[in-house]
Amino acid sequence: SNHFGSSHCGSSVGPSVQLLGGIDAMFEPGQAGGQPEEPPGGTALVPAEETALASAEETALAVPETELDIKMKELSAGLGGDTWREKRNALLEIKRMGPEAVELAPDVTDLLLDDEDFDVREAARKALIAMGPDAAEDVAEQIHEALQCKDLSNRKVGDEAGVMLRSFPPESAARITPVLLRILPEQNWKGAEAVGQAILDLGKDEYVEVAKASPVLLDMLRSPETKLRANAAHAFGRFVKWAPEEADKVLVEMMSDDPDYWVREAAMKAHQRINGEFDYDVRNNITQAAPGQI
Repeated sequence: SNHFGSSHCGSSVGPSVQLLGGIDAMFEPGQAGGQPEEPPGGTALVPAEETALASAEETALAVPETELDIKMKELSAGLGGDTWREKRNALLEIKRMGPEAVELAPDVTDLLLDDEDFDVREAARKALIAMGPDAAEDVAEQIHEALQCKDLSNRKVGDEAGVMLRSFPPESAARITPVLLRILPEQNWKGAEAVGQAILDLGKDEYVEVAKASPVLLDMLRSPETKLRANAAHAFGRFVKWAPEEADKVLVEMMSDDPDYWVREAAMKAHQRINGEFDYDVRNNITQAAPGQI
């Protein structure tokens, strides 16, 4: 280390000697072994005094903990508790506090995705919603990463992430969507679906976000990966009347030409939603159609 007087510098010479410019500077000329000169400005501090002074300065500069700081520490400890009751109680308090507890959003998301107890996961979902758009933006990549979990061993993690995305209200979805759009070029089929789900919640700003997502989703419609084509189609279907005309043309081609049955079905449903051929509850992904219509 280059810190002056630090115990890491490896020198056997004490700080006071370095302060005085070396051994020779400690004596008058021709008076080897005489009394050391007093340094300019007064007597040098010995190491113990330096440490005490530094400690006093740090204490003077320290910002006292606020009630909120203490509360966040308590809640953080609760989230890491050993029992479901400790975690749930902490989550209920976070939900009550709302945006004030936003710094705990990543920890809450960990519980949402990983905890074994359903009540804890449900409480975590409600707490994230209550913390508002800032919290949603903070954890968007965390949730997107969880969407990748599709093996049998961790599929429930991906499912929880999908439910969370569908649960965010419009003001939070609007903040999440730009994050998802940045991730989208990775061409993950669950990411494509998530973007469509988020955009459908955006209220008056749908078209702006659709315009950003459409070029990448159009590429996905032509992907060799079956799930990617199907979910890009689903994403466009969620855009309904805001879907671009070019996308609808590709979907019509896919309805008859795609080699995969499920992709053809996805394309047909998306085309029909875009053109208002049957009612579709996009919030809950439920088709309201008579048998034989789809």
